[in-house]
This record gives sequence, structure tokens and C-alpha cells, in this order.
Amino acid sequence: MDSNIINAHAAKLAYEIAGYSHKPVEQVVMQAIEDLAERVLPKPKFASKDAEKRYYALKAISDHCASLSVLDWRDGDDILYDENGLPKSDKPLRERIMDIRKYCATLPVLDPRTPEEIIGYDENGLPPQ
Repeated sequence: MDSNIINAHAAKLAYEIAGYSHKPVEQVVMQAIEDLAERVLPKPKFASKDAEKRYYALKAISDHCASLSVLDWRDGDDILYDENGLPKSDKPLRERIMDIRKYCATLPVLDPRTPEEIIGYDENGLPPQ
């Protein structure tokens, strides 16, 4: 869910804090909202002490990762896939296509009928009337 909150005073403060802290304005706003949520929202209830420990361990990892600088602003697809939409690889395109072909050859046959039988063409190559 995207939100666009327009408030001149809030925007001025957010940009001022971002400039002072050398952080992106989005991170400053997110941190402020998370800090407020931590104080205002009810605390989660846990089924066991072990579940509570796991929750807070994962939350600490998540908070740490959220605070890290983004080193590559490219879209995930741009990082993972080449201009042909295939996973990036050191192998040439022809070799990757051969790998896909070999993989497909290992898949089981789910329908042993011929393409003509599946479509319903008769022995003369005509569709049924």
C-alpha cells in the first residue's frame, strides 16, 4: 500500500533530519513511524519463551538489515536476469538454451497423445466438423 502524505511541516522536518543524519528521507520517515509504532501498538503475545526469543532475534536481524545502505538501486529483475529475460550466467546463450532443452527432456510425459490427437485433427489434418 503506497501513501503520499502531504504536509509541508512534516516534509520540512523529514528532509532536515535526513540531511543532518545523512540518511534517505524514506528511511528517516520509516524509522520515525517504527519508533512510534513500538511505543503505541500493543506488544505481540507469544505461545512460549522460545517463540518470543526467536521473534526478537529475527526482529533484530530485520532491523539491522533495514538500517544498511542500499548499494545497488537496480530492480531485482535487472540484477538477476539478462536482456533476454534469462537468468544471468557466464555461459553463452546457446549453452544455456541447451541446458534448458536437456532439463526439459528429463521431464515425464504427462499426455502420451500426439499433438494432432490432442487438438483433434483427423488423419487428413483437418479439424473435426
